Amino acid sequence: MNNHSPTIRVVKILDLVSQHNQDGLKLSEIVSMLDIPKTTVFNIVNTLVKEEILEEQGDIVKVYHLGFKAFMIGNKYSENVDIVNISGPWLKELSEQTKMTSFIAKYDHLKMVYIFKYEPRGALITTANIGSKNYLHCSALGKAYLSTLDDETLNHVCNQLTYKKLTKNTIVHKEDLIKEIKKVKTNGYSIDNREIEDHMICFGAPVYNHLGEFEASVSLTALYNEKIDTKRCGQHIKQVANKISAKLGYQKGDDTYEI
Repeated sequence: MNNHSPTIRVVKILDLVSQHNQDGLKLSEIVSMLDIPKTTVFNIVNTLVKEEILEEQGDIVKVYHLGFKAFMIGNKYSENVDIVNISGPWLKELSEQTKMTSFIAKYDHLKMVYIFKYEPRGALITTANIGSKNYLHCSALGKAYLSTLDDETLNHVCNQLTYKKLTKNTIVHKEDLIKEIKKVKTNGYSIDNREIEDHMICFGAPVYNHLGEFEASVSLTALYNEKIDTKRCGQHIKQVANKISAKLGYQKGDDTYEI
């Protein structure tokens, strides 16, 4: 059976954009890298944007990233990937013990994208669902990701953020965020203390893969309560994140690694 040429071109364009998804690609770059006629690339890309498979950004020069629907399609696959299979049982158990909602999120172009959610009976009903995105500067998941970056990369990423103020507690300045991330690095867990919603508190921690690279963030979310033991909740999610990291083959190589 012969391959269908137009379909192959669509696949090649999607594959190329996915490899450059963080910074995105201009139409001219796609044409140059794939050696496909500009008119053909233009028609394919426009169709993919209309179908939300690709996302178009920029006012003057258009740059293309993977779109929401591409994530949703990929999410069907992610239900069976290691991070969800390995993390799911531990997070569900922790959620049942704490009566808090648990999440897994991946980093995607200055946002965190939810790929797993578990709500135990009686837990806070959250608006975040699989496939939705959240900010780096005010979410526990985002801060957990930022804590894995070296100083130079952290500074670069923080320069790109839009510090949207969602509550009176939201961090809105780069300098304050960097100070916060230093605390996260020391503690091993992050906190969204009513920074996204006035009534909600969230605790997050990063997960690493066998290469020592950031794989995902995990979190616990609950209704805010003045009596809540933030240190204990932070340690809970940190310990589960460490277990997941170890299962993925991560070895920190010092005495501070807790399981």
